[in-house]
Amino acid sequence: MDEETKWRLSSGKCVEDEVYCFGMQCSVEHQAHSYIIDSSDKNWVKYEVFNEKELEEIDSYQPKNTPEMPEPLREYLNQFNKSTTNSIRKEVFKEMEMDQNFDPKQHFDYDWIRDTCYNLLMEYEAKSLQKPHNEEWFKAHIWNFNDTVCNQSDIEVARGEVASTSSALRKNKERACDGIDIYRKKMGSKCDMLFRDAALSNEYVGEYGASETGSKYDGETGTKLLNEGYLKVPKTFKDMLDNLCVLYPDVPFNQLEVVGYVHAGLFSQVLRVDRPTQYMTRVTRLEPSIIRNEVSYFGTSVLPAIYKSYIVREIVQKVQNICYTSNLSANTEDSSWLLNCVKRNRSDSLIPQTSTSKKIS
Repeated sequence: MDEETKWRLSSGKCVEDEVYCFGMQCSVEHQAHSYIIDSSDKNWVKYEVFNEKELEEIDSYQPKNTPEMPEPLREYLNQFNKSTTNSIRKEVFKEMEMDQNFDPKQHFDYDWIRDTCYNLLMEYEAKSLQKPHNEEWFKAHIWNFNDTVCNQSDIEVARGEVASTSSALRKNKERACDGIDIYRKKMGSKCDMLFRDAALSNEYVGEYGASETGSKYDGETGTKLLNEGYLKVPKTFKDMLDNLCVLYPDVPFNQLEVVGYVHAGLFSQVLRVDRPTQYMTRVTRLEPSIIRNEVSYFGTSVLPAIYKSYIVREIVQKVQNICYTSNLSANTEDSSWLLNCVKRNRSDSLIPQTSTSKKIS
């Protein structure tokens, strides 16, 4: 790493050096081994790697803007801030002007909000949120609106234990034709949902985020939530971010980000992963949402989850548009770029590689 490019805090600490030294002390794999920093990881303060003030500085350095829902749409969402099934049902079936002349481009978000509230209303009416369910049930009955929000966009949402192409590329980077050793191709990390470019299956596409879902929420310190939320998902997101940097080299790395969810039962948290400096990958967590199983909390627990789903889609669309615009505008000034398309570039990326472990790769 170039010393001049490393991230130095106002306290004088070098983020990369501190993360490296901490990683060398870890007896098990930690996000530090991939040069990932998540300020909500209690280890940083517990082992005196960074103090709270330094973590605040890390979080606040070149922050990404958070999109906002337009006020008319936000006001419509708030109309479902009800506490009984009858009042919610009345709002769902209230006649709207758009129903007379529906335009998907103009009215989709309103229809998506109404449809989402209706689907969740039926779960409350069936009292299904008060019963135990498996992971697949939560994906199909509760968190499916994180998928449908993208129906009118260029984002393809792939579901069902989908392997990340970005993760597979990293895992197979050293693969070669069989010789002394046999190199079997490794699969990418499997995700319950992937945000990616719409393309044929044999095309190399950009990935912009993902989600992981568990059936049980036993607190934010539950083992599955810690393993997936603090290691598997951040590593997979870093792979996606690394890959976007390769796919779109004309886009400054600090304009890119990857976003997605960690679900556990009725718990949901949005993770945003970006690269504020050349070598470090940063994880930012939004306030968690927990959908309550009593309908009296419909407004205060369901509506924030719907709002965040809209925000996630807007972030993905923004990054996707940045990448597309860069790709369309590149190499249009003159033909000199063709001179460089013959010789293969063998230079390695300056981005630190994501670590690979046998436990969580």
